[in-house]
Amino acid sequence: MIVIDDLGRPISKLLQSEPFKSWQVERWIDDDLGKRVIEYAFAGRGLEVRCDAKDEIASIFLSSSDGWNDSLFDIPFSLTRAEVVSRLGTPEKSGKQHRDPILGDMGAWDRFRVPQGVIHIQYRFDGPGISKITLMRSDVVP
Repeated sequence: MIVIDDLGRPISKLLQSEPFKSWQVERWIDDDLGKRVIEYAFAGRGLEVRCDAKDEIASIFLSSSDGWNDSLFDIPFSLTRAEVVSRLGTPEKSGKQHRDPILGDMGAWDRFRVPQGVIHIQYRFDGPGISKITLMRSDVVP
């Protein structure tokens, strides 16, 4: 199960745990911006993990459209915005849905500060529910 407490831990712990140890994963390193970032993508699972140069988890990306299994995280993608706010409290930042000429339809979003870092929730553009969840350490929040 993915938990926000995984932030800051070595990726090796996640990769050795169930069910992730049996999932196909692709790893690559990005040094383009002068800061090493190590990425892990789990094909067809709706999970991507971004690590720092020490291979410690900095961000976790969950996507409903890429096959993420709701039972592996505490916030189901079926929740409405009101239900998310009821669970997590008042967001520290929010944004409205909009149409971006390059990125396309973007759903509304809320960002919640929690003791372990930040939870960013992007809602579906075309109806109720969540499209993406991002968990971030506080030091990597844009």
